[in-house]
Amino acid sequence: MIHNSKFNRCGFTLVEIIVVVSITVFLSTVLITLSRQSRTGINLDSERLKIAQVIQKVRSYAVSGVVFDPNRETPHCAYGLSIEPSERSYTVFTLDTALPNDCGSNLGIPVLPDPRFVEKESYSLPSEIQFTALTDLAFVLFLNQPKIGLIFGDENVPASPTSLIISLEKTDGSQSSQPITLSPAGQIGY
Repeated sequence: MIHNSKFNRCGFTLVEIIVVVSITVFLSTVLITLSRQSRTGINLDSERLKIAQVIQKVRSYAVSGVVFDPNRETPHCAYGLSIEPSERSYTVFTLDTALPNDCGSNLGIPVLPDPRFVEKESYSLPSEIQFTALTDLAFVLFLNQPKIGLIFGDENVPASPTSLIISLEKTDGSQSSQPITLSPAGQIGY
């Protein structure tokens, strides 16, 4: 009986081992790169949702008339969100007039910096995330008297645009999030 040693070998050749190792290295490199990109995408989405929740919270403060100061009996005239793109931060604030009952007539349109703004909560974006070219926008203001209203503004010219769009991106600009839209009626889309 003739034995063909070519088919009865035990083990792998050096070429087979090198091929398997190189395929494994290539696949692991691709997976590591994709996981880093998806992690950044998840961070962008979580920050976008956090900003949307803060905007909803500010709106609910205005609707419910939350009073932050226990010594105060009347609600604040307005509640707002100030966005600072250069500092990658945003702040919840209240706004009042000298007389609490004059909110509707004497509130006026604030121009930043306004001494009537009282900071209540402050948030910062992670170091790898920034606001996209948002912006001249400085604040979103929800008025609660005489009715719920909404004012968008920048440092020089307050206005009421058709909608406000807030977007985030990686600091290197390689990836951006879906925008948050805010209509003049206070509806938030994200």
